[in-house]
Amino acid sequence: EVDKRREINNEHPLLMMPLYANGEEFNQGKYTFWGGDTLTGKWENIPDDLKPYTVIQLHPDDLPKRDGAARDFYEHMLEEAAKYVNPKTGKNEPIPVILTVYTAGNMPYYTSAHWLSTSWIDKMYQKYPNLHGIFSTASYWIWANDIENKAADYLKVSAKNGGYFIWAEQNSGSAIEKAFGKNGKIAFQKSVDKYWKNLIFMFKNTPAAEGNDSTTESYMKGLWLSNHTYQWGGLMDTWKWYETGKWKLFASGNIGKSQGDRQWLTEPESMLGEEALGVYLNGGVVYNFEHPAYTYGVNNKESLLFSEVIKEFFRYVIAHPAPSKEKVLEDTKVFIHGDYSNKGNGKFFVNVNTDREQTPLYMTGRYNVIPAIPGVLKTDKLKESVSSSRIQIKEITSPEFSSTQARKEYLNKLYPMNYEGDIFAQKLDNRWFVYNYKVNENVKQTGKLKFNSLEMNVEFEPHTYGIFERISNGLKVNLNNFRTNKDSLWSNAQDANQAKKLPQLTKKGAIKWIEEHYIKDTQFGEKRVTKIVLRGIDKLPTIHSLSGTNNSYDQPSLNFDQKNHMVTITINSNGNLEFELHFLEHPPPPPLRSGC
Repeated sequence: EVDKRREINNEHPLLMMPLYANGEEFNQGKYTFWGGDTLTGKWENIPDDLKPYTVIQLHPDDLPKRDGAARDFYEHMLEEAAKYVNPKTGKNEPIPVILTVYTAGNMPYYTSAHWLSTSWIDKMYQKYPNLHGIFSTASYWIWANDIENKAADYLKVSAKNGGYFIWAEQNSGSAIEKAFGKNGKIAFQKSVDKYWKNLIFMFKNTPAAEGNDSTTESYMKGLWLSNHTYQWGGLMDTWKWYETGKWKLFASGNIGKSQGDRQWLTEPESMLGEEALGVYLNGGVVYNFEHPAYTYGVNNKESLLFSEVIKEFFRYVIAHPAPSKEKVLEDTKVFIHGDYSNKGNGKFFVNVNTDREQTPLYMTGRYNVIPAIPGVLKTDKLKESVSSSRIQIKEITSPEFSSTQARKEYLNKLYPMNYEGDIFAQKLDNRWFVYNYKVNENVKQTGKLKFNSLEMNVEFEPHTYGIFERISNGLKVNLNNFRTNKDSLWSNAQDANQAKKLPQLTKKGAIKWIEEHYIKDTQFGEKRVTKIVLRGIDKLPTIHSLSGTNNSYDQPSLNFDQKNHMVTITINSNGNLEFELHFLEHPPPPPLRSGC
């Protein structure tokens, strides 16, 4: 095995930050990105504590569809990245880069990546040690005849050079199943057998309308646990708002795919954090987000979605590593073998752990994400991987999975009920992860959870997630419900029919809107109420280490009911908020300073 150019695991998670080539300006002899970002400027805008865990992902976007365009652009950027001098140290500290080499089936009429050969990729790997991997994304909708062979080659050349082949895909049209050989093409499967330690598989939840988020995530987790991929992750994409025909937040009616650049701007910010929690809780360690102008920012400035949600979420992931493979296997009771495409894809989990096909969120964390591998893969590696555990390996055709009722009854026997209520909650060691799973309905959700003798009731409004950690003298709370008000994008529409007929917001117009009305002159959402009730408390707790963005929260109120040993905490906020509740009447004295 060749030494890897970087390690990626739960203690070294990865955030991919995409930059999209600007083809219009490339035709004028300029090497630039959409949104006014620059390679150096984008990198320098990343906080220093995140840089060791971040890579810049280059994308060819609308570069001219001809031989040489993508090579020229990429080589220019690789050279700039390799020669980067950190102004803080005065030293050459190359910027880590991942190249998008395959997208949209690599059709010559869609992408200039079509002309990127494996031999050229090999040459770039050898010339640039800061090239950490190559990326393939979104080919589910145009499955090319040679994709399995190409993927096999990409994995092989990456392994040869200590890089990663990262593949973001969705099981639309059985794409994940076909990747491993459902069509009889097993080149990629054979390559995985040899080089799986250089593969990272990710979901890409763009095509939400097809209803396969839950099943794709199930495959990602299963491929990882069965040693068919080294790590796994997720690409959370706000284009899903467009794919599912949504428009103004909480507005009724479906506008189809009629207002693309308005629609991808409208998904609520904190919902991206809820989606990413599904990756984290199930052992995934690689994160990517789109639309990049909205999720990361423009003109080398952070978007609010990045600063208030993604950045804070990723800091948590770094400080609190995701569960290891051993831990995830320990918490897994059943493993599915078979093709979800033969079982209605996302329909398989509706009313089991999701409330509908078209959702990236779960309604319960009781069962965790159930892992699976496609039917074309043998269970040998899987059995080897789980040999020391009591995990049941079940065929998808088993009677236990024959109906929704059968699935629920079977899973309920394996996974005891560990909380009550209609909210999503999942326990990991001494922490509860909770969110309101309503995507576009203004409905509160509640839950009743326990930390041994401490009982906690929560009430969350939509697009709110929380992490509750039992600490020695109390409870640590992380909340995020950040949302901005984007109704102005839809101000001239009173209903869905009118929304469809609005003038198109162009790509340039959307980027300009982000710069002028999102990063600047922001219309923040209203503060929303989160309630936490703790039972089994003898004294009024005190709040410590309270931190959040200026003006995003009011001081939490505590109402203590001594008779019933109960305290109610009411939080009015719109953003990322962290604090500790201390239950001790007298906190312990601070430690003595060294040298005293």
